[in-house]
Amino acid sequence: MIFIPALPVNDGLSRPVRVSYPPEGSLLNPRFPAPVNMYVRPSQVTTSVIMRVLAQAVPGRVPAPGSAAGGSLSSAGRHPKSGRWYSQYEILNGGTGARPDGDGVSAMDELVVNVMNTPVEAIETEFPVRVERYELAGDSGGPGIFRGGLGVRRQWRILADETSVNLRMDRFKFSSLGVFGAKPARASKAVLEPRRPHGARVDLESGGRAPPARRSPVGGIRRRRRLGRSPSARGRPGARGRRARLCLARLRARRLRGRARRRSRRRRRRDRAAAGQKTAR
Repeated sequence: MIFIPALPVNDGLSRPVRVSYPPEGSLLNPRFPAPVNMYVRPSQVTTSVIMRVLAQAVPGRVPAPGSAAGGSLSSAGRHPKSGRWYSQYEILNGGTGARPDGDGVSAMDELVVNVMNTPVEAIETEFPVRVERYELAGDSGGPGIFRGGLGVRRQWRILADETSVNLRMDRFKFSSLGVFGAKPARASKAVLEPRRPHGARVDLESGGRAPPARRSPVGGIRRRRRLGRSPSARGRPGARGRRARLCLARLRARRLRGRARRRSRRRRRRDRAAAGQKTAR
């Protein structure tokens, strides 16, 4: 799909591909009795390495590496109302890397794509947990001409008297790097506040291409508006804000002209088809 984008997706794509494992005794092929736990972590980091290599080999066709910060958080304890033991498990994602022609996708992982986020209503109905915050982590994507996708921030308040919390995530110290001069993404962050008046609180935040100084002002104004910020760099009108608004107005005018041309072409095709039917009769 990278070398021939128009190639149809079918079983024949995988036939020429041969998967080989590294020698036994390495991180990806451990030797018994080496301790192993969560296979998602090394698979995500390995995918990031592959994406970086492909981006150098075929620039302009491969997105930047994703966050590789996705993981899970689980809590277990005794339900204060029913007295029964409960176990809660949630999967969280960061964002994908910037694409060659656009920003990365927020709150999505390249590998963990067959699971969806757990609805807040389902969590609070089933478990002694209250979700106090669930949002995109602002400015968490790596800056560049095209920004990386944003991670998520989720905050739980555990209402049980006693519970065990298990966190399996990564990128707390070394965040995902950019390609072609883009800046790295923001690192992940986790905060546990066990001594709160109304239950322990867990606050979790999951943490482009080319030099960020070359980023289009249109992309910058769109990003700030998506995050609820002022289009101007400092929240007040200025030369940079006026330039961004002018670029955005030009882009909208170009799109309107394109739509008008497409409508005109469709109208001419319909007229020619109608004329051909009359001639055939």
